[in-house]
Amino acid sequence: MKAEGIHKRVKSVKARKARRNVEEVETRKAHRNVETVKAKKLHRNMKKEKVRKSEDTMQKKKKVLLYFLLIMIACTILGRMANGASMPRVSVEKPKSDYVTHTVRSVGMVEKNAEEGIYTLPGMIIKKMHVNTGDTVKKEDNLFEIDLEVLEEQLIAKQNELKKLELQKTDEESQNQVNAENRNRGIRQAQESYNQTVTVADEKVNKAKQELEDANKLLENAVEITAEEREALEIDIATKKDALKEVENMRNSEVLSATQNVEGAKAREATRSTVEGLRIDEEQLRKDIEKLTTLKEQQGMVRASVDGVVTSVSVRTGEQTGNTATMLLADNSKGYRFVAEVTKDDNKHLSIGQEVSLSSTSGKESVEKLKIESILASEEDAETMRVTVNVTASQFYIGESVEMLAKQGVKQYPICLPLSAICEENNENFVYILENEKTILGEVTVVKKQKVIVVDKNETTAAISPEGLTERQNVVVGANKELKDGIRVRMEES
Repeated sequence: MKAEGIHKRVKSVKARKARRNVEEVETRKAHRNVETVKAKKLHRNMKKEKVRKSEDTMQKKKKVLLYFLLIMIACTILGRMANGASMPRVSVEKPKSDYVTHTVRSVGMVEKNAEEGIYTLPGMIIKKMHVNTGDTVKKEDNLFEIDLEVLEEQLIAKQNELKKLELQKTDEESQNQVNAENRNRGIRQAQESYNQTVTVADEKVNKAKQELEDANKLLENAVEITAEEREALEIDIATKKDALKEVENMRNSEVLSATQNVEGAKAREATRSTVEGLRIDEEQLRKDIEKLTTLKEQQGMVRASVDGVVTSVSVRTGEQTGNTATMLLADNSKGYRFVAEVTKDDNKHLSIGQEVSLSSTSGKESVEKLKIESILASEEDAETMRVTVNVTASQFYIGESVEMLAKQGVKQYPICLPLSAICEENNENFVYILENEKTILGEVTVVKKQKVIVVDKNETTAAISPEGLTERQNVVVGANKELKDGIRVRMEES
């Protein structure tokens, strides 16, 4: 019984021990399961944390990139705005077909076309002046008055001078007659001496020629002669040749001397020229006396010889007249003339006979269909030409400021531009055209040089040769800054 009890206790102990082992195993297993779950949960949490941190980092990077792009965009916009504000602004036009008309304008003055000088004898005293420069006068109007006392003195002096001249001329004519007879006698004698000299000299020459001819014949006809005889004949011929030459020289000298004697005799007529001078002086004195007599009959009044305008007065009341005209009158019957100067470039579009219009700068109605009378080089300026147009006194007055308008060469061209578009460099013409270029920041507008040939132009328009330009291109016609090939520009809105 005791053994059975021990056995039971042993079995009980073993059972308790086995239960404890099982519990320990289960406990350890439960612990392991718990730790495994915790480890997995921790791993999941750590993985989630890592993902969260990665996502946060990515978000931060995206924000930084976004901020960077925004800054870059802002800088680009600001840069473009700043660059756009500083870059040249240009206005453009497309080439088009147009007409080129050459218009020449020039302001000039109306001048007299012909002047009439009013003369009186020198030494007269102006008693009264009836007109001034710029006055319009009619034929026979009083111009100025001569002092009658001085006129009378001049008339008497001229008459006395004429009497003395007539007496002197009579004496000179008498002496001239005597001199003429002596001269004629001398001419006859010289001529007779000349004729005699020529006759005698010709006879001597003819004789020498004959002797030389005979000597030559003698030598030619000699057949059987010795060498000494032939030599003697040849010496005789040479001697006769020298003699002929000497006679001819003497003849020329004697004839020349006789000729000079004849010419000297004919030249002796100085007295006659003196008489001719006295006759001229007499004729002038008679004209002066006639003028003074007529002026005396007019009570010293000098009158206009033509209708016209007084353009110049050279003396005043109380002054003495000289040898030049006392005053000048623009002859209305000869008309007036408009005179202006133009450049040589403008002169290319003018021609004699071309129709022009003239209008006063004071605003009067213009006169049409007048014609250019002359085009001459200016005496004052080698680079200008002097253009003249005839006008009448009813159209303009002397000294009036007048503008001339002439048009020539109305012609249509297929390619035309404003003159402001044409640039020049090294004697070559070019224009700037707009082109679009692609860059890293986008498309930009630049200007490019384009050479052109100007075939015609006026003050506003230039006609271009069609080569190199088309009607679709934008050509710069104005810019607020200096342009260079290839620079960026901004086109102004039209």
